[in-house]
Amino acid sequence: MKILKQSRLVEVQRFHLCFDYLDSPGAGYGFDCDAEGHPIMDAMSPTAQANYVACLSGRVGDSPVGPGHVDDVSYSYKEPAVGRCTCGVEVELGEFTNACGSCGGDYNWAGQELGPREDWGAETGEHWTECIGPFSDERE
Repeated sequence: MKILKQSRLVEVQRFHLCFDYLDSPGAGYGFDCDAEGHPIMDAMSPTAQANYVACLSGRVGDSPVGPGHVDDVSYSYKEPAVGRCTCGVEVELGEFTNACGSCGGDYNWAGQELGPREDWGAETGEHWTECIGPFSDERE
């Protein structure tokens, strides 16, 4: 298998401007903002904008809310590699075992071709279906 795209770690930096209900810890409002706490108003629906204005007043309906604080809600995820199967079809290599949707060839996460499924587990007495994860293939 020829690797067409290497896997990579994608880091997403996000912040929320949060207002907590004073009478209900852990509950409140959060709005997308920059690192300094400036809200991204054009990303808000009209309802969210109205809630933001209410939060600035210190009260939403009958409930008092505390002053806004910025929470870092950044995250990262792994974008899987993509390889070209021997039959020419692109295969995403995001699982421990990855099957080509065209010819049925099996590859590991690094793009190495695996042997025939009927041989999987032979040395341990397992059936090949016991050697794959629950989400790695739909050919069973």
